[in-house]
Amino acid sequence: MWTVCEGCLRVFEIQKFRKQKLTAGIERVYYKCRYCDREITAYYVSKKIKDKQFQLKNEQNEEKKEQLHAELKEEIRKMNEAINKQRQKK
Repeated sequence: MWTVCEGCLRVFEIQKFRKQKLTAGIERVYYKCRYCDREITAYYVSKKIKDKQFQLKNEQNEEKKEQLHAELKEEIRKMNEAINKQRQKK
């Protein structure tokens, strides 16, 4: 996968995604620029979110899908709050 670094603006191929454990079971997935070593966040995820995504993908019942989608949105909102709280502490 090719990308552009947000720091040095050079184009490079992502060789490896790295993981960093954060607070409350949240994991940051990122990669580093091969030229300037800047860390670029790809996404954040938690076990609860992974589980809900799996359930949603495999659910056949439309009503249950809607409920799972709402639960997933709530988990993402909670995760964003936790990430923002951690950032404010720094």
